[in-house]
Amino acid sequence: MFCSISLCTIVRIMYKHLTPFLFTLVGFLVKVTVTAATGAASNDNLNPLIFKTNDCFLTEPVYQHKFDFSVLRSDFAHLTVSDTGDIFEFNICGNLSRTCHNRSDTAACLKRSNEQEFVLGTQHELNYHNGRMYFSFTNGEKCASGKTNETYQLHVFLGCDYTLDTKQSKITSYSEDACSFYITYETPYACLPEPKTIMGRNCSVEDSKTGLTYELGSLSDTNYRTTDRKGNAFIINICKPVLYGENAMCPLGSSVCFVDLNAKDYTKKFFDYGLAHAQPVIDNGQLIMRHISLTPCNGSTNYSSTIYFYCDKDVKNAHPELMGYHGCLYEFSFATPLACNDLAPCTAVTHGNEILDLSSLKDKTFTLQQDKQNYKFGVCSHPGEPCMESDGKSFIDFALYAYAI
Repeated sequence: MFCSISLCTIVRIMYKHLTPFLFTLVGFLVKVTVTAATGAASNDNLNPLIFKTNDCFLTEPVYQHKFDFSVLRSDFAHLTVSDTGDIFEFNICGNLSRTCHNRSDTAACLKRSNEQEFVLGTQHELNYHNGRMYFSFTNGEKCASGKTNETYQLHVFLGCDYTLDTKQSKITSYSEDACSFYITYETPYACLPEPKTIMGRNCSVEDSKTGLTYELGSLSDTNYRTTDRKGNAFIINICKPVLYGENAMCPLGSSVCFVDLNAKDYTKKFFDYGLAHAQPVIDNGQLIMRHISLTPCNGSTNYSSTIYFYCDKDVKNAHPELMGYHGCLYEFSFATPLACNDLAPCTAVTHGNEILDLSSLKDKTFTLQQDKQNYKFGVCSHPGEPCMESDGKSFIDFALYAYAI
């Protein structure tokens, strides 16, 4: 026997059972579309400044610049040694060339000072968080601390560095029973492109009256922050562009960066108030750096910034401070030992603004053996025959990343 069903009844049945399916299908299609548009990146919270990907590259959201870290893959491994003698070996975008704890699929390995090995991860995930980029190595072996269901993990934070110091990576201090470890790895590949006008240039000037040379290049290793009375912020780098990083997504080539902390649109939060250059000048005995910008101010002129450097041999946390502004010109002061012209002979200033007296090493010859070669050098004096007289000063300038008087 057949029953007749009205058209309205059929429609109600279809609406009841098909609607959830249709909503699920639409949601799936939207997620696939977003994923395809961001290059296989996952962004579950829909915040464009926070996402992750399994690739070795990502496109940052502010300027659409592509960071490609596949060039950091090593044929062997990147090594970082802790203060306790633990050795961290990791590769970027690939596995280690050797086994770790009898496993050949390892991307990150911990070798304790007692020679015991632990797998920290076999796969990586590239993360972006408000300008900070880092690799998370997961799928490590069970943590030896005894914590339930906890495995070893390694996080490698990629720091922008245009100058590539000798020590490229460092490990954050950790406890003996730690299961997660954090390494900062500095590389120019985590930076926006460096302008060719300053690439490889020394940031120095010679005072024609005194013959002294002021070298400011060591100040470029970090960003400096200061604020105005309106609650806005400035991010400043000396001699280089602002180092790209967390909450420091400043325009390409910008050395003085204005940050509108109240901006809702992240593409309209960072403004160039001074382009980077490596040409300090001495004006009436005052060491200064003048920065022009391409950012319009009042329709007829652009913003600009001037930084005045003052001598202070005892300052510890040196950073620029906003002095004020006149129309479109912003002026900053920067107290640093690098601006002093009365330092004693054979004195060096480190990156941390510490003044070192090297006079006790003067008039001595030192020998270094490496790769079956013998190297002789002097500190603030020539190393003797058969070397040239200028070699001593050249070596200490290079070795200490400082300048010697």
